[in-house]
Amino acid sequence: MNAVQRPRLSIVVLNRQRERFVAHAIESACAQTLEREQPGAVEVIVVDDGSRDGSRTVIRRLAPQLRCIELDAAGQAAAINAGFAAARGELLLFLEAEDWLYPQAAAQVLAAWTPGVSKLQFRLDLVDADDRSLGRQLPRRLHEGAQALALLREFGAYGSPPCSGNVFHRDFLARVLPLDESPWQAGADTVPILLAPACGAVRSLPQALGAYRGAGPDTVIGAGSMIDNLVQIGHNVQLGRGCVIVRSEERRV
Repeated sequence: MNAVQRPRLSIVVLNRQRERFVAHAIESACAQTLEREQPGAVEVIVVDDGSRDGSRTVIRRLAPQLRCIELDAAGQAAAINAGFAAARGELLLFLEAEDWLYPQAAAQVLAAWTPGVSKLQFRLDLVDADDRSLGRQLPRRLHEGAQALALLREFGAYGSPPCSGNVFHRDFLARVLPLDESPWQAGADTVPILLAPACGAVRSLPQALGAYRGAGPDTVIGAGSMIDNLVQIGHNVQLGRGCVIVRSEERRV
């Protein structure tokens, strides 16, 4: 086996106050079969956002296997910005610390990736706090390609998984990051999810490649509160006119 000089995929674990779960998330990222088959193809970065529980002790125990960034409770946007700045991979996945990936996730994502894709998405199996299956997957509907863009233009929403079920191309992320950090203390992961159809093709894999903790209702990313939040803080999304405004400046797409 030949080692890969530059990672194909960077998995950025986002943690805050998840001492109970963070080791599982990290171990799942480190146990990808792709990394065993192609050493160096997957890098793992952990960003801890000011945890006051025992998270940092757990993370430091695993530190020889990965890179760790410690922030001072700066919020989710700051964690995403820091993870992106540190990542070297062509593709990035932001894994929330209460979730985990299945061993074949990275390999299946890489096998399905094609040029021109801004985001590849996959379903997540819903589990409870004790890892028991809830018998459902999130989301029920996945929208991709022209359909995702058309739905976004008309309704401000399209079928997408939450944070841990999305893999982004770094060229797309470079158009929308870094995010303004003060207004995005939470919910920052929805910004690249929402903008991906406007900046390239969104592609879906039908199978679940990870697990998501929570019993909340099935949602469609972008609906309601996401658009309201963008408007309230003075961020604007312009679709179909060649640009996206995500900060106080235009970024051409």
